[in-house]
Amino acid sequence: MAFLAVTLLWILNSDRVPDEWRNKAWSNIVLALITLAFAVLAVQQLRDAISSVRLVGNLGAVGLLLRQSVLAALIANALRPFPATAPASRRSSPAG
Repeated sequence: MAFLAVTLLWILNSDRVPDEWRNKAWSNIVLALITLAFAVLAVQQLRDAISSVRLVGNLGAVGLLLRQSVLAALIANALRPFPATAPASRRSSPAG
């Protein structure tokens, strides 16, 4: 949404757009407020992410184990092969 708001501000205020299609003051204000709101939310999320990393880092050995286990789980999940067919327990048995 922030990318869309900035893009609309840029495109719809350029001299390539006919005057009757250009943004009016109220739409520029609304798009600027949307962009500002998303910037504030991005800063808050970044601050939360950094503080959670610091929290894990301050846990010492427990934090190190936690980071290693999360990393190991992510790698194991990424390397897990996709099944080519349904598992044997889900296959329908032939009618007998």
